[in-house]
Amino acid sequence: MEGRKRGKNPFLELNIEKRLFILFLLCFIITLIAQIVLNNPSIRAEITHEAKLEGLPMQKEEFLYSIGELTLKLTDKNGFVNNMDGNDIGENVKVLINGEEKYNFSEREITISVKNGDVIEIDATEIKDYIDVMIVSKSDNITNNCEGQKYRIQSEVKKIVKVNVK
Repeated sequence: MEGRKRGKNPFLELNIEKRLFILFLLCFIITLIAQIVLNNPSIRAEITHEAKLEGLPMQKEEFLYSIGELTLKLTDKNGFVNNMDGNDIGENVKVLINGEEKYNFSEREITISVKNGDVIEIDATEIKDYIDVMIVSKSDNITNNCEGQKYRIQSEVKKIVKVNVK
């Protein structure tokens, strides 16, 4: 009797380096898929028992900090905020918080929200003549002694205060 002829398995015919390489690629792909799946919070909550979602993720960092308020007033050299054309120069004067434009002086007096460590700057680079910016008031939780200070700015970006909120 003749023995059965077995079909040759192509995987068994490969040398050891090719087997290890295929095994490495397979493990890498499985690990990659697992990481992608586990990065989705809703899927991770279904798969694992220890990482259940509790509550909602925070939307803004403001939950972590106390908010203070500063009121700034803008005047030009004549005490007004209109240039010779009658146009309002306040829209060309910008308030920067940590280097980012957040407000402009579309009104003569504006109130800005700040948090601890914020650096307040005034950008008057689009104004030819000088302007005056005064800190009219501050909220009680701001520890800086900046209320009533006046800053003269001419075609520049000027730092006026670094806020300390308690």
